[in-house]
Amino acid sequence: MKCAALVLNYNGELIVGDCVDSLFSQGIDIDVYVIDNGSTDSSGTLLSTLEVTTCHLYLNQSFTSAYNTCYERIKWYYDYTLLVSNDVSCNPSCLTKLLSRMSSDDSLALVAPSSIRPDGSFDIIAKSRLRVIDLFRSYTILPSISGRSSSIRNPPQDIPCSPQVLQDSALLIRNRHFLGTPLFDERFHFYYTEDSLCNAILERGLRIFYEPSASVNHLVSYSTERLSLAWSYKQAYRDCIAFVSAYHGPYLFLFLLLSLPKFICVYFFFLFKDQTRLLTSR
Repeated sequence: MKCAALVLNYNGELIVGDCVDSLFSQGIDIDVYVIDNGSTDSSGTLLSTLEVTTCHLYLNQSFTSAYNTCYERIKWYYDYTLLVSNDVSCNPSCLTKLLSRMSSDDSLALVAPSSIRPDGSFDIIAKSRLRVIDLFRSYTILPSISGRSSSIRNPPQDIPCSPQVLQDSALLIRNRHFLGTPLFDERFHFYYTEDSLCNAILERGLRIFYEPSASVNHLVSYSTERLSLAWSYKQAYRDCIAFVSAYHGPYLFLFLLLSLPKFICVYFFFLFKDQTRLLTSR
């Protein structure tokens, strides 16, 4: 059973070393690959001192493109690949528990651990599939005319289960299910990527699983907090349009009609906040 870890890194010189150390501390023979996604800090220098194979992308690519580019190069040589963000550190026996769960059922294509925030709370990993009304409530004026949004009924986060969606910063992939197909749908750049992946897996009659006994520590939003608020919101809106088009096509025109006014207002508000943050940081 051969296993690799694929770490996505962008300007993570302060944290990627801890991520790599946690992978080598799992007590399992594992090859670690780091995708340096156009970093402008000293990540490259740091990675050259670690026992990892670095895939240098000299221009910053989208989440999906960066992972697909490097995953295509290694998936043929390993049974499993653990996809990990640079702001994650795996707790002891995390990988052992994920592999044990994966090997128990040949129909499993994807397994995810629980994810612990710095304050001790848990990320919501096991989720229900997004409904079109949830997207309308997030990006249009619907909340003001239809009252408070009802919460999506996500499964309990402390019980092993097979949810409809896994959204995590660490995902274990069974490679043989992806030898003839790209891992991520590159219509989505940064957001809704796991939703799309899980939909594709379930449509093929395969399964996904949430294993909370395995856990990682997650520095939530470490990467996105260093990006422009306006840029992040624009990317989220762009990917939401792609998601509506892909899975809820008949509603696309109505979604654009109702969401564009809110997008313009919020986008310029975030531009103002970005400028304010830039001025106060000088």
